[in-house]
Amino acid sequence: MIMVKHQQSHLLRHPVCLALMRYKWKSLGRRVFYFNLFLYVFFLFFLTGYTMDKLNYETFPGNTESQLESLYLLACKYCVLVSVFLLEIGELGEMYRMRSSYIKMSNAVDWAIYTLTIIFVLEINILTYFPYGPGCNLYLPLDLNGNEEETCWMWPVGSLLITSAWLNLLKYFTQLPFFGIFLIMFGNILKTMKKLSLLILIFIFAFGFGFHILFINNT
Repeated sequence: MIMVKHQQSHLLRHPVCLALMRYKWKSLGRRVFYFNLFLYVFFLFFLTGYTMDKLNYETFPGNTESQLESLYLLACKYCVLVSVFLLEIGELGEMYRMRSSYIKMSNAVDWAIYTLTIIFVLEINILTYFPYGPGCNLYLPLDLNGNEEETCWMWPVGSLLITSAWLNLLKYFTQLPFFGIFLIMFGNILKTMKKLSLLILIFIFAFGFGFHILFINNT
C-alpha cells in the first residue's frame, strides 16, 4: 500500500514482494475473494429469478389485475435481501479498513446496485406522488392517439438493475488469472477508442452533412 501511495508500484514486482503477496493470497486472500464471489453470484441468481418472475408478460401494466406473490417469489425476495445485507456488511468492513482509499467508482456502483435492489424488491415507491403495486395504477397519455396507457416505475428500474448487476460481475472476473487478462485487454481497447472518438465524430459529421445535401430531395 505504501509503494502504491508513493507511486512506486513497480517495486511490487520484486521477488520478495511477489512471494509475500502469493503467501497472503494462499493463506487468506483466496478464501475471502471466493467467498465474496460466491455471495455475489448467490445474490445475482436470486435477483434474476425474482426479476424475471416479477416482471413478465402476465404482470405487464395493463395486461392483468394485481396478483399475489407466489411462494417462489417470496423465497427469492428474502434470499436477495439476506444476500444484500451480507454484501453491505462486507462493504462497510472494507470501508473501515481502506478509509479514504475506499472512495472509488466501482464501490459507488456497488452501493448503487444494493440500494436500488432494496428499493426494487421491497417495492418502495420512488415516485412518492404516484401509487404503486404490480401495475402501479399509474395512467399517463403515452400513445399517439392520446389514449391513456398504464406504466410502472418498476419496469425501467428492474431493467436497469438486472443489467447493472450482471455487468458488475465482471469486476470479480478481472481478479481471476484466466479471465482477468482478457478484461484488461478489453478495457485498454475502450480507452483507445475513447481517444479516437473525436476523429471518428469528425468523419461522421463530414460525410453525414455531405450526403444530407446530396440526398435532401429524396424521399
